[in-house]
Amino acid sequence: MGFGASVGLSSSTAVISTMANIVYVFKEYDSHWDETPTATLSDPGRSTGDLFGASVSAGAKNTVLVGAPGTDDGSGAAYLYHG
Repeated sequence: MGFGASVGLSSSTAVISTMANIVYVFKEYDSHWDETPTATLSDPGRSTGDLFGASVSAGAKNTVLVGAPGTDDGSGAAYLYHG
């Protein structure tokens, strides 16, 4: 599964990717981290060669940025999620 392949952290959001093109989003509530992901993001292109989650970043106002450098035969893509 490769949990922790890439990790991003902001004040109350942790973003953790796997080698299986899945990214988990965890939130902190009342000074405790939730053990269950608040969101699970998967590769919109659905291709293992996309390397979805090779890089992740957690930003302000519940934004998550996920890199997929293998998308479009190596041209790459970045996906911005807001929630």
